[in-house]
Amino acid sequence: MTMPGKGRVIIRDYTPEELAAIREGAGALGLSLEHLGGTTCDIYLHESAYWRNIPAKVWGYHIGGYQVIKKWLRYREHDLLGRSLTQDEAREEMNMARRLAAIVLMEPALNNSYQAVKRSCCHWPTTGR
Repeated sequence: MTMPGKGRVIIRDYTPEELAAIREGAGALGLSLEHLGGTTCDIYLHESAYWRNIPAKVWGYHIGGYQVIKKWLRYREHDLLGRSLTQDEAREEMNMARRLAAIVLMEPALNNSYQAVKRSCCHWPTTGR
């Protein structure tokens, strides 16, 4: 089994420019920046190549017990594949981070929707078969 590597992650505050861009984009969709958390991450592949400004809640997002982006990157480590990431793989990681950010931003609405559906379910009588 392949487990996520440690890697190099720098957790930092958003820059004013990053905050403005995120607020503008989230605001246009009626979403709140607060759902992404107060810190962001720079995720290094090596000393000169990294993804900048991956919100901490996006970097830490788990599905099925695994930290999604970290696990994805672990399966693409140079030692495992014998090669560097391709440009397509690098773009896919960027797109994955964007999709996860959308999920994180939508979580409050999704949770509210779930609760509304749960409250309005019809309870069917059970039969004594």
